[in-house]
Amino acid sequence: MDSSRVQRRCVFYFAGFDPSGPAHYHRMYQQEAALQAQVSGYDMEVGPRRKTGEHLASWSVTHTSKNEDSPTTTHTNYVYARWDDIVRRHWYKLDFSSSSWQFLVAFLATQWMYLRTGATKRMLQLSWPPVVAALSHALILVLVISLGIAAPWLTWSIAKYFFGFAHLSLPVRVIAALLCAVPSYLAIIWTVRKLEEKFYILWLIRGYLFTRQQALEQTPELDERLIYFSKIIYQALESGEYDEVLVVGHSLGTVLAVEVAALSLMEREMHAKKKQFEGLVDSKEPRTSFSLLTLAQLIPLLSSLPQATSFRECLKQLSFTKNFHWIDISAPPDGCCFVLVDAIEAAVPVEECGHYRAKLLSPRFQTLFNAAQYQALRKRRLDLHFQYIKSAPLAGEYDYFSISAGPSHLHTRFQNSASITDFKTFKTFS
Repeated sequence: MDSSRVQRRCVFYFAGFDPSGPAHYHRMYQQEAALQAQVSGYDMEVGPRRKTGEHLASWSVTHTSKNEDSPTTTHTNYVYARWDDIVRRHWYKLDFSSSSWQFLVAFLATQWMYLRTGATKRMLQLSWPPVVAALSHALILVLVISLGIAAPWLTWSIAKYFFGFAHLSLPVRVIAALLCAVPSYLAIIWTVRKLEEKFYILWLIRGYLFTRQQALEQTPELDERLIYFSKIIYQALESGEYDEVLVVGHSLGTVLAVEVAALSLMEREMHAKKKQFEGLVDSKEPRTSFSLLTLAQLIPLLSSLPQATSFRECLKQLSFTKNFHWIDISAPPDGCCFVLVDAIEAAVPVEECGHYRAKLLSPRFQTLFNAAQYQALRKRRLDLHFQYIKSAPLAGEYDYFSISAGPSHLHTRFQNSASITDFKTFKTFS
């Protein structure tokens, strides 16, 4: 067996803060893989989606290269780690239910917490675009809500000035004021929904609200889920069935991917110590390589909060890990992530860290599109943020489907790419 090639792989994919479930992501992977295969010159066969665990859905992927003298076939078990049900329970809606008021209270509490603890300043020092995006969206939301609150009073004042309601009884005046408030409330809902359709102002803010709850340890269902995932990943690592176990996180899913990877490594270390105690030490290197791929990462969103001590411990754990490979990929035009930011260095004091760091790379989307297509993509913010897991019209070094299902180990594929450690374009107050 050629150890430099991956014949069997297991991928664990963590989506961002998205209520869409495995059906959506399976359909996307299947469609986009077929498009990318045509562009890049390999064969991809994506099998049907199936439930493989209490919170797991998976599908098989067969990748066959065609550009070599002896074509290589790689079989991948692609596992979608479900937390979409948790997202839906925390997905505030702006409607006529109490959810709107809960959203407003959580929104104000979150903004105050990030400002009060200095997390906003710390994130601005690392990379200002995602912070400015969130703050500008927050400002728009506050402005719309303020206008909505003021509108009934203005409407009532105008009506009283022109029509004179002074002679009316108090109950009638109260009813009239409430009737003025109804169209104002409808206007708030309609305006925010239109802004959401165009600018996705609530998407990023919802992620902020949930991250605050994570830091305050108010998401026990997610904590239990991550422990469950870490045990499944550990089993895959120890099974000897795979050449590579690859954990992938996208957007806010990078926070989960980092924590699960650290928990899996802790599990492996605990079992290794137990074997050592029992005199069952295996001196050979692990056959299965363990890799982490973070795409469009939002890790400082949680790690910058002082309350997120357990998460920073996970980052610290990764800095001391051996036989582990972490590639972090982010694109400078993507204003919804912390571009080329060293997540460990940003969260853990240097004197407490080990020597290991993620390799920071750019997908260089500009090389995967012609000029007109690329400029159009840059204007579609959400599409750009999801481009990491989609196909592109031109072949290039970055190819998510070859990375997640092709014959090369993650670290081998990028071994000749130097980590980008001098990117300071978006740093402030440094």
